[in-house]
Amino acid sequence: RLTRSGLAQILRYGLYNSRAASLLPLEVHLAAEGNWTPMAENARRFARGGTAVADGYYLSLTCAEDLPFIREDEIPAAVQGTFLGDFRIRKQQAACAVWPVPPVGRAFLRPVTSDVPTLLTSGERDPVTPPANAERVARTLKNSLQVVVPDAGHIYVGIEGASECVNRLMVQLVETGTVKGLDTSCLTRTKRPEFELRRDPDVEVPADQLARLTGTYKDRESGYTIRVETLGNRLRVVEVGEDSTLVLVATSPTRFRIESMTGTVTFQLSEGRATVVVWEQPGVPSLTLTRDRKSTRLNSSHITI
Repeated sequence: RLTRSGLAQILRYGLYNSRAASLLPLEVHLAAEGNWTPMAENARRFARGGTAVADGYYLSLTCAEDLPFIREDEIPAAVQGTFLGDFRIRKQQAACAVWPVPPVGRAFLRPVTSDVPTLLTSGERDPVTPPANAERVARTLKNSLQVVVPDAGHIYVGIEGASECVNRLMVQLVETGTVKGLDTSCLTRTKRPEFELRRDPDVEVPADQLARLTGTYKDRESGYTIRVETLGNRLRVVEVGEDSTLVLVATSPTRFRIESMTGTVTFQLSEGRATVVVWEQPGVPSLTLTRDRKSTRLNSSHITI
């Protein structure tokens, strides 16, 4: 059941990266028209991704280092005007009430003072650790440089050129041992994904046509491998060796959108069977994977190598 608080969490998580954020206007619009399926798909995906978090470790840190220093009289002003309200803080308080860790000493809160060369990177639209946090830290890091990635969220997924730019700056810092002279001009050449304001209509693809697309596909250069299976009237992509599964929804017999994400997956056929998959997402180079000839299709819902 999708509750108001659950929906607020979906919006919060959707702002973590620019690729997911680019879908939110369309998904909110569809929900306003009565189509809640995209939001529900997001809820399922985020809930599944949440199982990868080490909750015990997370609680041991936050219940010791953060929650003890939040005063009750501060909460109303802090949450005023937000779409989450006090939902997150109350959930955190309830969890910490039963998690047996002592609070750290108040001295832990003192700012770190250092003259060690330090590079501080932030996403301009990060809903979790905004640039203001880095600005505050920089006051006592006397030899620091703060850079802000335009339009980026908590991670730089979807921002074309952002990861390469930040990685290059980190390498330069390590190699030179100083923040002086770091070339940050690459930040002016990054590009955010456009908002997706329309979606191609879904189509029904017969089971026999879906079956010809199933199999194992591999990028010969990197070794990245996916397994494509049928999932009812859709396709499921399992990343081999990774804890990740994506659902593909058909917009034509060979072209699919990625459920709750931007991007498309296109199958190329040869002699009535898919032999190549082209994976395209904003902000990253397209990826071409070829069918692994050793893969054998046992049935329409189970693939093995």
